[in-house]
Amino acid sequence: MGGKAKWGGERLGSASPPACYTVAMSNESFGLLELGSNSLKFYLVEPKEGGGHAIKAHKVPWRVAHELFCRGSLGEQGLEEMVAAIRSVERVSEGVKLSSMIAVATGVFRELANISEVAVKVKADTGIRVRVIDGQDEARLMARSLRMEKREGSVLVCDLGGATTEWVRLQDGSLKGLGSLPLGAIRNEYRFRTLKGDPQGYLEASARGCDEALRGLEAPAGTAVLATGGTARAAAACAGKDRIPAGELREMIRRVLRDGPPASLKPERQAVLVPGLIILDRIVERCRSAHLEHTEHCVRDGMAFRLVQLLGVYRRDDLHATLLLNTRPA
Repeated sequence: MGGKAKWGGERLGSASPPACYTVAMSNESFGLLELGSNSLKFYLVEPKEGGGHAIKAHKVPWRVAHELFCRGSLGEQGLEEMVAAIRSVERVSEGVKLSSMIAVATGVFRELANISEVAVKVKADTGIRVRVIDGQDEARLMARSLRMEKREGSVLVCDLGGATTEWVRLQDGSLKGLGSLPLGAIRNEYRFRTLKGDPQGYLEASARGCDEALRGLEAPAGTAVLATGGTARAAAACAGKDRIPAGELREMIRRVLRDGPPASLKPERQAVLVPGLIILDRIVERCRSAHLEHTEHCVRDGMAFRLVQLLGVYRRDDLHATLLLNTRPA
């Protein structure tokens, strides 16, 4: 990967770009595409007069991560599914053209051996240029939105996806660390699924695997753990509250192992609920936290916030993914 993009010595900071690019803030809506491990997310970002923005989100599930962890690559059927999902966005984009949108790929796309083939196919069929962002940059985007909302004490925010978990730690609102871990609900489902016939053995092996991946994550005892992503949302729905005591989370895992996932969850979430819950439980244990708290903060907010900044200084036709963060062409 190439060097980090900088303005005035600060990595993608707020310093002004060349004067020739300074223009008035556009009032037009703009489209962002996030190609994730288990879904395509489309964000319609609508700048507000006088500052700020609104985000309309649309999600299309797909099975990219399942294909990788099952087959080792993305096959022809998976590619066609991707293209169809991306094309479907124009039905909900409120007139924003697909070809004008910025697209970033996260999670499992960093591991696809045939990512170049995938990118060529997507570009040819949709006009979208796929750019893969690394886990550190994904975490930085999440941090960008988190630092707008100060919270006292040590706080760890983790975004648990299908293939990876991005994390950010703040101390009294100041950034203390961030990173990306090879922990994901879909990844761990395929890694430990042969042990499902032995619930206790499955639980112990999965917990050990998580603890090994979490060794590099340092946080003071009592750090508050805030989680975003589908598993965290499902856990909050099952518990009937956003703040779940650690003991209740562990009891939820035992109950789902014994009785199966709640029928109210979507089938794709049911299939990976247990491995996702175990990851969250081990993060809570690593931080020696009393609770797990569900939050809606995520990479989306950081991307949208950054995009609105860029819309105030760059011509729309000059916007591209490398302005959001450091990226590499697929």
